[in-house]
Amino acid sequence: ACPCALGLATPTAIMVGTGVGATHGVLIKGGDALEKACNVSCLVFDKTGTLTVGHPSVVDTLHLHPSMSKEECAVLAATVESSSEHPLAKSIVKHACESLLAAGYGPKDDEGMTFDTPGEVDIRPGYGVVCAVSGSSHSQYMKRHKIPFASVAQDLRVCIGNRKLMQAEGLGVPESADLWMKKQEESGRTAVVFSVGSTVASIFAIADPLKPEARDVVEYLQGMGIACAMASGDNWRTAHAIGREVGISDIHAGISPGEKVEVIREMQRNNVSVGMVGDGVNDSPALVASDVGIALGSGTDIAVEAADYVLMRDNLEDVVMAVDLSKATMRRIKLNYVWAMIYNIICIPLAGGALFPSTRVQLPPWAAGGAMALSSVSVVCSSLLLHAYKKPRVQRKSPLDRNPSLDSWL
Repeated sequence: ACPCALGLATPTAIMVGTGVGATHGVLIKGGDALEKACNVSCLVFDKTGTLTVGHPSVVDTLHLHPSMSKEECAVLAATVESSSEHPLAKSIVKHACESLLAAGYGPKDDEGMTFDTPGEVDIRPGYGVVCAVSGSSHSQYMKRHKIPFASVAQDLRVCIGNRKLMQAEGLGVPESADLWMKKQEESGRTAVVFSVGSTVASIFAIADPLKPEARDVVEYLQGMGIACAMASGDNWRTAHAIGREVGISDIHAGISPGEKVEVIREMQRNNVSVGMVGDGVNDSPALVASDVGIALGSGTDIAVEAADYVLMRDNLEDVVMAVDLSKATMRRIKLNYVWAMIYNIICIPLAGGALFPSTRVQLPPWAAGGAMALSSVSVVCSSLLLHAYKKPRVQRKSPLDRNPSLDSWL
């Protein structure tokens, strides 16, 4: 008998479990992460880039400025957003490029549109960005590309963000424009307001469709007994529209990165083991604060560094696999301990000669040595059985599968 088997029960299973995860595209940062993921009872999802595909596009615009053209507003918005890595910012820049080229402005070669480097950009997480654009540089850019523009003699204070940013800047959205925004938001789109000086100039409606597997993954997790919630910096209407579509009712909308952390901590104060699934810079504090942070490999480097799990594929089905693999690994560890203890409980008396008084049979030294080695080998072999792990299959359901009553309409 030998205590080595007890010492090998945990590390061998963790080593094999992390290897199996890596084989399936899930990087696990240590045994502590495996253990905590096994006990997760609630998963909080970010919206943009996590539940959605992360490639938003401008699908509609509302032009409001009385003197600036749509093209000039597009140039100013793209100038400010060109320095940002946020998906919504990139969609506005792309929209500006496409609309300007479609209108016949910009280069005639294949280089595409480029925009001036903005001045100092004030990034306000959960709100948007504020920037001062040089009036002279803006005028030169417009002349260079032969785009009609309003005469500008001074620097322009440009704001791009949500309603909260406009309120903080003392700017009001016209009633008709506010109704237009509400209609877009109720359709699951994000309305981004763009202002120049003291005037709301344009509003961009940005759509980011759900990942095809999102609804099925949420249903599968709920079937495993894991509650699902969503924390988003987007507005209440858009977040709830996405929540209804994906099947999540616990929604925290319009919150900043710091408020996401507070949502996590409030759950933890209620003795809930919380996992956070995100991909962006804004998710990093919540990934650190949660019991288990799960980052998508397609996300930012900061989010990947902050997380305990990194999903190399941009597929939410791997969230299910990460939790399921942790449970399988912990079950294997417990089995290893039970086997090692039973083995030693039986073999220690045999090695001590428990059978000798009644049978006159004793365990020879070579057999005792072999039994000692076998105890360790058996635990290692048990851990290696994790290589036979099969990742759970999340069944994709059509809308008809979820709502059979739709069949009557076909």
